[in-house]
Amino acid sequence: MTKIEQILEQQKQQMAGAKSEESPQEEEGLHEMALRDSREKAQLRPFTVFFARVLNIAAESLYDLCQKIGITDEISEIIWCVVKVLLSQETEMLVNRHLD
Repeated sequence: MTKIEQILEQQKQQMAGAKSEESPQEEEGLHEMALRDSREKAQLRPFTVFFARVLNIAAESLYDLCQKIGITDEISEIIWCVVKVLLSQETEMLVNRHLD
């Protein structure tokens, strides 16, 4: 079992233990939180779809470019990691820029 699988298993066990210790009031509060979370997710869904498409376009463009100029898979993987960081954390660098 890998380290990640062990961590996931521990989290599942902790969540199962936490659920059995909840009172009816806590369960009702959790139900309200779940409803609020589902509404928030529904509101964020268009943004999720948009950013998934942006990532897909970026990946396809990067792959095509790397193939055309003969960059190795190792280097293209590093470039992809940089692009993902740029798209997710350094968004101010993308202002007034085109993805392609």
